[in-house]
Amino acid sequence: MTYFNVAVICFYLLVGFGSNNRQTWCYKLMKNDEKCPEVRARSNCDLDAIKGAWNVIEYYASSEEVEIYRCMRSTFNLSPDVPEISMNFTYSYADDPDNELLIGNITWNIPNIEFPGHWVHMETPYEGVYNTYVMDCKDTWAVLLHCAEKPSSPRYLSSILLSRNRTVPVNVRSYVHDKLPKYGVQLEYTFPMVQDDCSPAIEPLYYGGTKIASTNQKKTANNKHPMLHNDHKQTEIDENNSD
Repeated sequence: MTYFNVAVICFYLLVGFGSNNRQTWCYKLMKNDEKCPEVRARSNCDLDAIKGAWNVIEYYASSEEVEIYRCMRSTFNLSPDVPEISMNFTYSYADDPDNELLIGNITWNIPNIEFPGHWVHMETPYEGVYNTYVMDCKDTWAVLLHCAEKPSSPRYLSSILLSRNRTVPVNVRSYVHDKLPKYGVQLEYTFPMVQDDCSPAIEPLYYGGTKIASTNQKKTANNKHPMLHNDHKQTEIDENNSD
């Protein structure tokens, strides 16, 4: 289908449907599930403004069609020596009666310091190229778009709306919802992140590296890393293992 035909079809869709459906129909028509969207990296992104603690207010992932997570929070740190930025984050699963707190982290390289709003995921165990873009960053809220392409499989696209508080103003949410569909984000699968009653009932589990023993408890979990496409096995917790 040529770009001319796509434009003509979109025009008729805009005329034929109400204003509430206009953008969604065109974006769905032009959606490419294999390639990441073209995003222009921001050159005026202030990385110092991103540092520190944030609440995740909304979360989207192309591989998920139901609400999975709750109490997701993140903390960003900048490396003082090399162009790297890391994010430590905590979250729980929405259907977990024990309200276990999980902890993860991601480190990105900033390939071109003249475009500080473009980050590339560095860790080698994950296939494909993982690009993250800072779509907007203000004093109290920010939006990140994350996309990965893998050979012979659909792209993985995710976005997070961050806030220094537990919510964002209505006009901010409307602005973000107007912007994200242009890059393939489907608003019907964008879920609010519950930030109430977030204290874990038991000790937190960790992704990789650290073992924590829980009293009279042994658990092995294989859950999805919320920021990455492939599954990531959690560390086995075994009070009988002294290593």
